[in-house]
Amino acid sequence: MAVLRQHIVAALRAMLDQVELRAITARTTENGVSVMLEHDNVRCVLVVSPQVPRHSLSPRELQIAQLVADGATNRAIATSLDISPWTVSTHMRRIFAKLDVCSRAEMVAQFFGGGEPGRPTIPGRRDSLD
Repeated sequence: MAVLRQHIVAALRAMLDQVELRAITARTTENGVSVMLEHDNVRCVLVVSPQVPRHSLSPRELQIAQLVADGATNRAIATSLDISPWTVSTHMRRIFAKLDVCSRAEMVAQFFGGGEPGRPTIPGRRDSLD
């Protein structure tokens, strides 16, 4: 049992090195963002669950914010939701005001809990961790 424990600990340390080097790819699932790590026949799946929302975003604003987190432009969002780019811009201004952010990057950072402590976070999707 001690040898197995040492093997697992060594593999987990190697996986941590992978994460620190940012050599990982994440996948969006219904439960959040998942990352599969593997080293020396040891596999580990980490799931980062979205945080409980503490905001007042409407369902449409949340939908638009998720599309932004996926990398969509305002024009692409407008096309996919069958609304005008002007409407997307209006939603974006409201999202920024509600989350107290000034950029798309700040907004996306809050999706994943990367904002300042005590600031609101909202659940979202992301295809890879940079």
